[in-house]
Amino acid sequence: MLGVWAFGMTPFGWRVVGALFGIGMLPVLYAFGKRIFKNSNYALVLTTLFAFDFMHFTQTRIATIDVYSVFFILLMYYYMYQYITMNFFVDGLKKTLKPLALSGLFFGIGAACKWTSIYAGAGLAVLLFGSLIARYLDYIQVNARDNDADKARVKEFWMLAGKTIAWCVLFFIVIPFAIYFASYLPYYIYESGQNPGYGLMGMKDTFVKYQEFMYSYHSNLKATHPYQSSWYSWPFTAKPMWYYFNSYIAPDQISTMSASGNPAVWWVSSIGAVALLWARMTKRVAPDRAMQIFTVGILANYLPWVLVTRCTFIYQFFATVPFLLMATVYALQKLEQKYRDAWFVKWFWVGLAILFFVLLYPGISGLPVSSGWASFISNLPGGKLMYGA
Repeated sequence: MLGVWAFGMTPFGWRVVGALFGIGMLPVLYAFGKRIFKNSNYALVLTTLFAFDFMHFTQTRIATIDVYSVFFILLMYYYMYQYITMNFFVDGLKKTLKPLALSGLFFGIGAACKWTSIYAGAGLAVLLFGSLIARYLDYIQVNARDNDADKARVKEFWMLAGKTIAWCVLFFIVIPFAIYFASYLPYYIYESGQNPGYGLMGMKDTFVKYQEFMYSYHSNLKATHPYQSSWYSWPFTAKPMWYYFNSYIAPDQISTMSASGNPAVWWVSSIGAVALLWARMTKRVAPDRAMQIFTVGILANYLPWVLVTRCTFIYQFFATVPFLLMATVYALQKLEQKYRDAWFVKWFWVGLAILFFVLLYPGISGLPVSSGWASFISNLPGGKLMYGA
């Protein structure tokens, strides 16, 4: 709406806000990485890899709705991570409520953009209650010791936990629902103009009608699509989403645009995340709050698609990618802490991602190239996107 208001009903007006949100993801991700890794180099690596991912480039450039949901998913997890690294015994209840309030606010905005943010919101609940369980274990352990000062510090656990949960009902249910309900305001305005006497009950009926319609559409859809792909194929970019193709622009020239993942980003980060999981299972890496945030982030954004029976598309993996990158960059940080000579690996990875971005840029941007060049790069990893194969 803002883009159209500022620039008119034009392609630029339609897309400028989405593109700006895509740009805005990068400083958010950098701040997230800086908080997790406590190192600007690793935060820069994380952000650069995401910036040169094909999906980030294509989806934000054409301003699909996923852009907004991914932006707000990053923010809601950023503030939840801030919360789980705090402790109401140490920091006080009031201070811990601020990141919870912001996490809930961005959850509500994200849910109003797209239902996929609700999947991500389930992960927030896991993190919240996991943190409260950790505080309960503190309470049990301290009370088992003979230290009156420590016991005095944790004696108000039940009151603090109860107040936290009560505030979270407001932050994660009441306020998000109000935001979601308000997002249908244009429909309420339209319906009120068509129906005299349209009031709160009319708004409720309109709201329920559209929820039922959306759920019915997604749960009963039987259609197929030539570029649909299954959830298990997404990490390895097996089936790009082909948006545009033109072979009539000039002799021996083609132009194409697809949504896919940079193989140097998706393939490597998918393998890296699995390797980190294996290291954790074999107790080679100790668990911490950072591992919690990107493990839950990956599972909450990816696993729901395992249960979806209708046709799905590779762009639905978009929200999972930042968390895969966090996991793999985290693994590299641990590797470098153990082997100082491994410092170059992260920069080699960044260079490889940029190289693939440059080589395959015509396939994600619509830049006209010769059919010979298109044929060459179609044989590279991830090169299928030139022809939408």
